[in-house]
Amino acid sequence: MKKRLRTALVLTAGALLCACSVTADELSGEAQGYGGRLRVLVTLDRGHLAGVQVTEHHETQGVGTRAIDALPERMAAQGTWDVDAISGATVTSEAVKAAVRQAMEDEPSQNAATPADMTTLPPGQDLLSSRGLLSRRY
Repeated sequence: MKKRLRTALVLTAGALLCACSVTADELSGEAQGYGGRLRVLVTLDRGHLAGVQVTEHHETQGVGTRAIDALPERMAAQGTWDVDAISGATVTSEAVKAAVRQAMEDEPSQNAATPADMTTLPPGQDLLSSRGLLSRRY
């Protein structure tokens, strides 16, 4: 009887240890899209981006939704939020990327371009160049 109990305890402990080592973390993030707030659920597997799901959005059907449909799969396949934007849906693409980046960072308050961020820019500087998205090469 004791031998069976000990075996059952060892097997249970082993199963728990295995389950803990392969569990995935789920994180949430949000950013301002073209049509309003956009939320994502990011799945990390052993610290690496494994999946992205857009859980809330107010983007235009057929325009912004093209980015919502394509980017999560692209990000999961490449294992990063830093993927190319969808042509014609740049604002939504950047919002999805910012929301995923926010979910993965320690300090989410420093992410996602929102209208509030635009008021803190120095005079003569625009949002794109402040984020390193626009270079002035002549």
